[in-house]
Amino acid sequence: MSVRVEVKGLYEAVLLIERVSRIARIHWPNKALDNLAKHAKQKMKELVPKKTGKLRRSIRIESLPDARKIVADTPYARIVNDGARPHYIYPKSKKALAFFKEGKWVVKARVHHPGFVGYDFLENTMNYVYDFMYDWLAEEIDLGEV
Repeated sequence: MSVRVEVKGLYEAVLLIERVSRIARIHWPNKALDNLAKHAKQKMKELVPKKTGKLRRSIRIESLPDARKIVADTPYARIVNDGARPHYIYPKSKKALAFFKEGKWVVKARVHHPGFVGYDFLENTMNYVYDFMYDWLAEEIDLGEV
């Protein structure tokens, strides 16, 4: 996108620069933020694992006055992203845990969770947005000949 403006006279030039600056401060940043947030949300939804789809459906954009926040709104989103160390799981309200394993019921006072490596979908989304933003801004800002 290229813009060419011809102004004769210093006073007219100052007025034009102030007007363009005011419009750019109001509209362009919001357009850019909305565009980046939309792409970040889409990419994050692609990167999260789909077991039940609840985490993927919880991803949304929150608009703030001068920012956009992409939110993955489930209690376990951080664990899916960061992973979990090996740990024991204890019953919360009963004396034992009961579950079905290899065709029979098993009852235990505690079970060992082996842990897992996280999916790191937040960092991967941010890397994508960084690359996208660089390419998008290069297209939007065409300085032409100076």
